[in-house]
Amino acid sequence: MFPEKSFVFVVCNRTRFQAAFTLVELLVVFVVVGLLAGLATPVLGRARLAGQQASETAAAKSLITAYLAAAQDQNGVLMKGYDEDGVATDSHGNEFQAGSSQASRWPWRLAPYLNYQLEGAILVNERANSLDPNDPNQSYLVSASPSLGMNSYFVGGHENGQPAYSYVENGTCVTRLAQAVKPSQLIVFSSARGVDPMRGKNVDGYYYVTSPQSSPKWPSAWSASGSAKAYGQVRLAYSEKAVTAQLDGSVSLLNFSELRDMRRWANEAARQDNPNWKP
Repeated sequence: MFPEKSFVFVVCNRTRFQAAFTLVELLVVFVVVGLLAGLATPVLGRARLAGQQASETAAAKSLITAYLAAAQDQNGVLMKGYDEDGVATDSHGNEFQAGSSQASRWPWRLAPYLNYQLEGAILVNERANSLDPNDPNQSYLVSASPSLGMNSYFVGGHENGQPAYSYVENGTCVTRLAQAVKPSQLIVFSSARGVDPMRGKNVDGYYYVTSPQSSPKWPSAWSASGSAKAYGQVRLAYSEKAVTAQLDGSVSLLNFSELRDMRRWANEAARQDNPNWKP
């Protein structure tokens, strides 16, 4: 048997050893948790981006389906992206003032073909989360910054400024379904970004997009830090790709090189089979 003093010494030392071992275990756990968190962050980021891409793809499909339904109602005449004589009402049936942004721009004129379900079609992801239905400016912001912009210079028509206005008059712009040479390539809607008129900063969404050869012409390479206007308000948020909806009802995910092909933007470029066509 151990003497009493020796027994106390062994017990005390064992207690200190166990406490030290527990502290090491905790440190190991903290390190492992930190490593797992570091690994999980980019994975979660990719998962979130994939979810946003899926939402925007579904929105593009809803928009082009509604757009083609509107054309069918008008015997094949395509809805203008900006219509000086446009007529539109809100979800309560209240008519917007003639000549107002809400009446002229496409979102509220297309809304009836979406049963006024703006979220998930006209507004998705960041735009759906940022707009307050109780904001008195909400209807204006919907008209200004839908998640996807319309290629209205070359499809439907854009009666606001030059050269867009002349495209409607001289036949450069497709105004009827039957005019499209390759509807499966012709972009109607694209992921967009632009300046929020109320906050004065770039946000996801803008009501129209312009082609690589429009003014100003796009730079030769994509830069995420470039201004929205420099790239025609097109947003390449998904691994440097944009969601697009074509006139045949299809939806695509296009990279910068594919988007620079003017045959995807203008009927005349497709007619001439010229990817570098200039309006």
